[in-house]
Amino acid sequence: MQGKFLAAANAKRDNPFLEAVALHRVKQSGREHRTGNADRMAMRDRAAFHIDDLRVQAEFFCDSNDNRRKGLIDLDPLDVPSGSASALECLLDCWHRTQSEHAGLDRRYALGDESCHRSDALLVGPTPTGPENWGGLDAADAACWAGGQQSPIDITASTSARQPPLRINWSKRPDTIVNNGHTIQFDFAEGDPLHIGDRRYALKQFHFHHPSEHLIEGKQFAMEVHFVHAGTNGLAVIGMLMVAGKPNAIFKKIVSTMPQEKGLPVPANPAIDPGELLPTQRAYYHYEGSLTTPPCSETVDWIVLAHPIEVDKDDIARFAKLYPMNARPVQNRNRRFILSSGPL
Repeated sequence: MQGKFLAAANAKRDNPFLEAVALHRVKQSGREHRTGNADRMAMRDRAAFHIDDLRVQAEFFCDSNDNRRKGLIDLDPLDVPSGSASALECLLDCWHRTQSEHAGLDRRYALGDESCHRSDALLVGPTPTGPENWGGLDAADAACWAGGQQSPIDITASTSARQPPLRINWSKRPDTIVNNGHTIQFDFAEGDPLHIGDRRYALKQFHFHHPSEHLIEGKQFAMEVHFVHAGTNGLAVIGMLMVAGKPNAIFKKIVSTMPQEKGLPVPANPAIDPGELLPTQRAYYHYEGSLTTPPCSETVDWIVLAHPIEVDKDDIARFAKLYPMNARPVQNRNRRFILSSGPL
């Protein structure tokens, strides 16, 4: 593990912020003496050049009462006393403490730690925490860089094949709604089932992206909603695309009741029926992929519905005012098969 930190520091020479974080972890792991003095000084110079950016990031990530934020003015990113509470470690700790127990999914999928002041910087770049740098923020996020089945993708050249019909049996309403700092999300204490052939999943949450994360034949859509299901074999996520057009009553309720500031979950409007967001035509694309936020685990069966729904352009604008960009860029397909369920 210590050698991994040192390798990470050397690998991040083009990003002084991440380099400083990685080298600090080398120091904390007791391997500082293995780095050459000249290299260490060069790294410190490059990191110090971005100290103002580091302060800004700490404002985003660290609680105002956290002592680790108070020494930033004179902080030398590479000369932190061993064992002390540094601003760099605050950033790392906040990432480590993010949780998703409410959904029963991957340990950091929700990225909702309330002790950290987050912003939508997670999905806008280039920044030290932007998508291009996710793979280096923590060893658990390595798949964001190194994975071969990452999502989202541009859906092109699909193969028509017999696919099992989607049996969606949603009747329950979401229990809570939350503005978690990177999207608007609805959660279910006990969700309804989704059947894909003989595989059974339960709906855990759904959330929104602006603009769409998936593309179809190079076309990006106004928004995308992800219905996240968990089963014994992993995750199944239904991706549904949204375009400007006729108003959708449920989406209008959503944007009318969504919290305007990041905060704790609150009870959801019981009139919000997720089934009313679905298109009547259920043709879909299927491929094997990943979560679209750290840790980017490649454990997702993606079901991207071929037909978008229409929603009011003013409602799209209201969501975009909160989240102008919270979509991960398209990832390499890497010769994966994309199957289509039939006439599209």
